[in-house]
Amino acid sequence: MLNSDYLAADNDYVEDVALLTSYNDFFSSSFEYIHHPVNRGFLRRRFHIRISTERMRRIVRRTLKAQTAAASQETMTPVSTHSGETENLAKTPPQNPA
Repeated sequence: MLNSDYLAADNDYVEDVALLTSYNDFFSSSFEYIHHPVNRGFLRRRFHIRISTERMRRIVRRTLKAQTAAASQETMTPVSTHSGETENLAKTPPQNPA
């Protein structure tokens, strides 16, 4: 029923999004997906048989937000300075004895 390449743009989009490390990069991936030549077909335009970029955006935002929060908790810890102020310093990874 469908052309064998019908899902090629969707697969490329998912692969691109899976490699993102920044939420801001999502918009360029989405732009490329929306303007992919395959997305001009009747089924995609009329019946929206394709990936929803809005749903993907919500997933990416939640995922990257959770990863960013977890990474900042793992790598930063408040440390008191001599003046009584608190600053964030990166933790050093534990050393393995040789």
